[in-house]
Amino acid sequence: MMKSVFPLVVILMLGLCWNQRRAEASPRYILRSRTFYVPANSGDEWDVWLWDRKRKRVVWKRRLDSYDPTEGVHWSKDRRALAIECGIPHRLRVLVWREGYRLRDFGVPGDNDYTMGCAWSSDNRRLLVRAGYSGAVDINVGRLYCFKLERRPYYTIYKLGWARRFAWKSRKTAMYWGVESGTLATLRTPHLWHAP
Repeated sequence: MMKSVFPLVVILMLGLCWNQRRAEASPRYILRSRTFYVPANSGDEWDVWLWDRKRKRVVWKRRLDSYDPTEGVHWSKDRRALAIECGIPHRLRVLVWREGYRLRDFGVPGDNDYTMGCAWSSDNRRLLVRAGYSGAVDINVGRLYCFKLERRPYYTIYKLGWARRFAWKSRKTAMYWGVESGTLATLRTPHLWHAP
């Protein structure tokens, strides 16, 4: 009798541990959206909100007139920071949220027309934002900026250089690949930029 009960107890305990791990692995914050047609604007708009599953409440909510949930949403690795490339009625913006801070609304940096991707540093204090204008998307090259985020209203924007690809090497070191002079070939060796 002991032989038949022991495997059942082990299986039940493993099942409980598995379910507990799955519950811990689910993200606390979830980005939700609802789209609707606005006849006056002849297009779609979105209500987008951040939901806190732990406290069961809306953290913030915004109405956007351009939004791509598949390519314009950039979570930090720990999912405690979020950047959204979007349009807030008739202006392209970057919405930036970090746990413990209010939602912030940044314009496209520099003299650029639109954003082309974002990446969070591992400590969620810096955000790389690539921006471009007039065909930059077609050749996949944009000007790279770093937003150093501090308590409101303080922040600093640094201009890094032209980038085709970009990432963080460490929490204070960004790397980006530009293009060879006079060509559109991507440089093999990345530029390194160390945050002050």
